Amino acid sequence: MNYRSFCLLIGLFTWLVPGPGFAHYPFPCSQEEKEVAVRIDKAIQAGNQSSVAMLSALLCHENPRIQTASLMGVMRLSQAELEFGEVTRALGDLKDATSPFVTAAAEATQILLNQGISARKRMAKLIAFTESKQGYRRRMGVEALRQFDDSSVLAALSALANDGFGDHDDRFDMKALARVAFDVWWPLRAKGLSQAERLRILVDTLQLGEPYRSRWCDAACELLEKEGQNTVPLLILLAQHGDRRSKLWARRTLRAIGGRDAVDPLLACCANDLDSSDTLLRQSAAYTLSQLADKRMLPALGQALKESRDPQVRERVVVAIGRIHDTDTITLLRAALSDTDETVKTQAAAQLARKGCHDGDAILLKALACCDGSPGPIATGAMGFIHDQDQLADRIIEILQAQPSITLRSELDRILFKEVRNRILRELTAWDREKLRPMASALGPVLEKQRNLDWRRRVLEKLGD
Repeated sequence: MNYRSFCLLIGLFTWLVPGPGFAHYPFPCSQEEKEVAVRIDKAIQAGNQSSVAMLSALLCHENPRIQTASLMGVMRLSQAELEFGEVTRALGDLKDATSPFVTAAAEATQILLNQGISARKRMAKLIAFTESKQGYRRRMGVEALRQFDDSSVLAALSALANDGFGDHDDRFDMKALARVAFDVWWPLRAKGLSQAERLRILVDTLQLGEPYRSRWCDAACELLEKEGQNTVPLLILLAQHGDRRSKLWARRTLRAIGGRDAVDPLLACCANDLDSSDTLLRQSAAYTLSQLADKRMLPALGQALKESRDPQVRERVVVAIGRIHDTDTITLLRAALSDTDETVKTQAAAQLARKGCHDGDAILLKALACCDGSPGPIATGAMGFIHDQDQLADRIIEILQAQPSITLRSELDRILFKEVRNRILRELTAWDREKLRPMASALGPVLEKQRNLDWRRRVLEKLGD
């Protein structure tokens, strides 16, 4: 997906999904919901008959988020020796609720409270929830299975390792379903195991997740990172000899752990993959090297910059070279200014500017107005390093004074150009007053005519001081 398509998709998403909206996990958003969430947590901790009465009363609330959160509270208490008659009677009124979360949570709660069937049958019914085509049913199935201390649910939970439901919104407790499934799966899977056994299982589970997409593997990596150097030997083997998925997750975790024991083998396997036939391995290797920025890799990076046919690899290689403190990097970056790809050229210019060299300033000034792809954001991020600030001010004013409604034909082009302006203003808000002061006389009058954006106001405040 290119940058234009991405922006259009975001625009459509914003238009279609009302805010604050009933997101994938419905609680809490408003102040009232947050306050009720505290009450529900206290009721769960108390775990007595009064807790059940309070949760039952909340099921009559008009807010579907509060209803769903209350049902999940009942789930947490469902295995206690308490009387749930009030809740059972209230569940009947929720079958026709307009919120799909409420109806799914009510059905899952009803299964949990049904003492007329065995625990095994209840688990089977809830496992069927996790296989539903409807994400909210899968989510409520996982929440209900949380109540069972039974290894027979493990396979159903691990089958959700790449489930993307809820992935767009992690505010509050709006976690992706794959992450919630992991949080339920891991304590059950790790129960009674030694540390070495737990580490081996965590490493093995990295093979389940799609690269860069699995919140399940995100969670596993976080736990491995906390173990630090204890996990390095296992991760090195995985980074070197694992399958495609596990290699990428192992690299990420090794990079986060750091230390020479982790970094040296990581550098070696990434250098080998710079010319891999696998696009994702190739680009991952370049990204990892850009993060590590190790001087010993300069020969391999220079070779990749000359020989790689993948512009994304060359762009990340340029970043890696730019982050290395060595005089040889200047020659390599200057050579990249003539690259056939605009992003690579702009990145090379940005890295040179950060090193105090201004061979690529003209490229950066031109790219500031770029609407399509990454050259524009790269150039904006490097604005503060452009040598001729008067020329930069002229270019910013030219962009701010442009009339896209006249010069640009499509609505999408006009939206993207508006983002260019916003991006520049956001960057200027991060500058200190002294850096902005030389632009004050030229930039101030232009900003006064811009629409009332927060970034515009903040820049004007700095200019006026």
